[in-house]
Amino acid sequence: MVSMKVERFVEVLATWPTRPGALHVKLSEAIAEAITQGTLLPGVRLPAERKLAGALSLSRTTVVTAYRRLRETGWLESRPGSGTWVSRVHAMRARSDAHSSVVLKGTLLNLLQVNDPSLIDLAMATPEPLAEMVEAAMERAREEIGELMRQRNYMPFGLHSLRRAVADFYTSSGTRTVPEQILITTGAQQAISLIATLLVNRGDPVVVESPTYFGALEVLRFAGARISPVAMTRSTWRPRCWRGRLLRCVRGWCI
Repeated sequence: MVSMKVERFVEVLATWPTRPGALHVKLSEAIAEAITQGTLLPGVRLPAERKLAGALSLSRTTVVTAYRRLRETGWLESRPGSGTWVSRVHAMRARSDAHSSVVLKGTLLNLLQVNDPSLIDLAMATPEPLAEMVEAAMERAREEIGELMRQRNYMPFGLHSLRRAVADFYTSSGTRTVPEQILITTGAQQAISLIATLLVNRGDPVVVESPTYFGALEVLRFAGARISPVAMTRSTWRPRCWRGRLLRCVRGWCI
């Protein structure tokens, strides 16, 4: 069983004093939220009451009461001589419910159905319909479809000719690029999802423009990120605001 050091545990609970209610309620709710977000993983052993009380400048009674409250509600388990740890069953069920809630309450699908030309649409990263390009695109496809039909391999990184074309575009723009550095996705949503899966851990702060692409916000919420928006001006972004926000993040990402 993995034990969490008290210093790291205090970092996880950094904002607990700002919650409403009695001290033991604030503490227990902060721990429960960290479990739901996945910052505290199932089976992790928590610091002893006395150590945590000293680190948070609380009485031991407050920590004991908070732990007891979490045990009674199923978040924690304990055994004499073995300490206190995150309940595997309850934590995994809570995280599953949280994921389902993000999907079921997500508004991206509804926004994709909005078709109002008077609005600036941040729900999708697509241009206006380009009907005049259809014939030219279909004609070009006829030239290449024969070669593609003779292949049977999957292309997990995308069509090689497309990767080469994208690499050539970046090279011509001044950034030397080879096809092996290019990954073709089905769109912006998949690309952002891949980045979030690779880089963002639950509880990580992520700085975003405001307003921004709505699909990115939904991906980040599903990843458990703490979204930190920075307002934009009418024409550009504010470097000082971004610098200040990023400096406050011990570990964070910018989208």
